[in-house]
Amino acid sequence: MLKHIITTKCNKNCSYCITKNVKNKDFNFDNDCDKVMPLYHKLSKEHKQIVITGGEPTEHNNWYAFLTYASMAFKEVCITTQNESVLSNSIVPLAAKSIVFSIHNQDFKKFKINIDIPVYAAILAEQYIPGMEKVLKKNGFSGLTINEEQRNGKSFTKKINPLKGFSIKSNSSTTQISLPFPPTTSDSRR
Repeated sequence: MLKHIITTKCNKNCSYCITKNVKNKDFNFDNDCDKVMPLYHKLSKEHKQIVITGGEPTEHNNWYAFLTYASMAFKEVCITTQNESVLSNSIVPLAAKSIVFSIHNQDFKKFKINIDIPVYAAILAEQYIPGMEKVLKKNGFSGLTINEEQRNGKSFTKKINPLKGFSIKSNSSTTQISLPFPPTTSDSRR
């Protein structure tokens, strides 16, 4: 799965954020939008799925344009967000096939899903509370993604009983693209 960080801006300052140390500037969509579609089409030959993410992707002024362009190139488009308004935004299902909603450091019981695409809750492994998957399912979530702490090498080892019609998984490997794109030769880490 391909991950596109469209912005490093975020309205939170989470200590565990994996993108807060990314030093790229936001892609200037207005000036360089003609580069997005060719790049997405090229990448879609190797990748069927793309995740639009950030920081907080909805902090980018053109976040929905990225979703739309991605939906024209990739078979599956997902957005990862912690912005509650996305959970009831009727335009999101027109471009995205799913939402991964980050509920890190938030009360997971308060979120109710009011959108016609699958929404998966995402938590850090140490935030798992036995039985939370039942509450999330009742509130309309389609599944739970458990993100392991990537800095200390700990893995999620708790056993969770499966729920019918509810997906539970740990994070998997991704290929990440950062901004600006395409990568420059001056920084080979991108």
